[in-house]
Amino acid sequence: GDRDRDDERGATAVIVALLATVLFTAAALAVDISNLAMERQNLHDHIDSAAHAGAFELPDNPAAAVAAARQIARAQDSAIDPETELFCVVASEGTSHTVKASQIPGTCNPGPPPYTASSYPGLRCNQTICAIPCRAGGDRKCNTMRVWDNKLVDYKFAPVFGQETGDTGSVSSAACKGSCGNETPNPMDIVVVADRSPSMSTTDRDSMKAAILDSLTTMSPSLHYVAFSALHKSRTVG
Repeated sequence: GDRDRDDERGATAVIVALLATVLFTAAALAVDISNLAMERQNLHDHIDSAAHAGAFELPDNPAAAVAAARQIARAQDSAIDPETELFCVVASEGTSHTVKASQIPGTCNPGPPPYTASSYPGLRCNQTICAIPCRAGGDRKCNTMRVWDNKLVDYKFAPVFGQETGDTGSVSSAACKGSCGNETPNPMDIVVVADRSPSMSTTDRDSMKAAILDSLTTMSPSLHYVAFSALHKSRTVG
């Protein structure tokens, strides 16, 4: 009987030792997994703020938008080196979900037509919006920025079990400025005042007329309400 009780106590001690090892291992891994989850959330916050900082420079300065996004991300975490993409986001139309080109260049301007996947590799459309890849440079105007990155996090306890680091996985955020997607741009009221007074030379008047006509080529009734006015009377003789 005493021998049986000793055997039982010995077996119990072995089981407790094994369970303790398992529990300590699980607790250690839980700490590392929790830290990894926290780092992923921090990365998401940094990437999101970087995307919004970059979008602040849009649509007129895409190059500055890229620089601002990277600067903000690295200022928050020097280990981050994010990737960026620029898009011109407009509405889609038709049953085939094609680009609603009438919103270009009023909303943004990715470049010349046709706005198809063959001309703009990576162009994507769904039932409401189209995202057209938009490179910085020239007279292009991009209204949307996407920023993404992943981060390797050093484990504290897992290296004992052969796992040195964990990966947060890719975290992405996009931000848009202005009228984007299926949101109808707000029409602008524009008044053009032409100076026809004697103070204007013939060269100045010709330049003014050319500028007015050129501006009309980028306007449309859905985006702009235009009115004209003139200073000084029209010349009818001479």
